[in-house]
Amino acid sequence: MTPLQEITYNIVKELQDKRAAEHREPVNVSMLDIQRAMNELVKTALNGMVEDGTMSWFSSLNGIPLFKIQKPIK
Repeated sequence: MTPLQEITYNIVKELQDKRAAEHREPVNVSMLDIQRAMNELVKTALNGMVEDGTMSWFSSLNGIPLFKIQKPIK
């Protein structure tokens, strides 16, 4: 299993378990739910790497965040 497949599997499992615990049917998870969770993981990871100096960021003229590696990790 690739790292991305493992992350995706864990997101679906976590969301499915949450629906089951809330007694919601069906326990199926939508693509939108998966994408929303993935976006939060990516934002958290990027924020952490900016805070520790691994990456920097700035906004484009259109307000889109752009990232640059400052300290390679490997």
